[in-house]
Amino acid sequence: MLITKDVNFKLEEASFHIELLYLIQKSRKSLTHIDDPLKEASYLFSAILNAFFSATEILKGKNKPLVAEFKCSHPEIYARAKDGGLRNKTVHTEHVEVKYLNKLPPTRGIVVLRFSESPKLSKGEQSKGVVKLRFERVIYVTINGNSVSAVDFCTIHLSKLKCLADRLLETH
Repeated sequence: MLITKDVNFKLEEASFHIELLYLIQKSRKSLTHIDDPLKEASYLFSAILNAFFSATEILKGKNKPLVAEFKCSHPEIYARAKDGGLRNKTVHTEHVEVKYLNKLPPTRGIVVLRFSESPKLSKGEQSKGVVKLRFERVIYVTINGNSVSAVDFCTIHLSKLKCLADRLLETH
């Protein structure tokens, strides 16, 4: 089925860009001859938002009201630029910048440990049964006045979008 193939391609595209964004965050190095990691990270963030938008546009063919409801529940991405929608802002009005933070502001009373697979390009020797705690600079984006890890934000939204796609593609 063409919709399934196209949606999966867009979800994989977003995942690809998220992995590259994480690689820049982890290595603090440029991936291209632009030689500016934050500029490259902001390009990747824009590409991720566009892949999310494309996936929702393709999914409209399965259930337009449910996709509209999903988009309304995530205005930080899908709202009009003037209403804070980052995707429309970066495509139509101004580029959305990302920045480095040594650490994100703490969440009251909560300690968050992120366990994620390292990007394929940065994998070194693996030690089985060893956990290394690394405190790295975080690439963040400002959403509704709050500093949010761009990698975490995109990874969480990708997971939600995959759930929507699975729901729509299984039931129709």
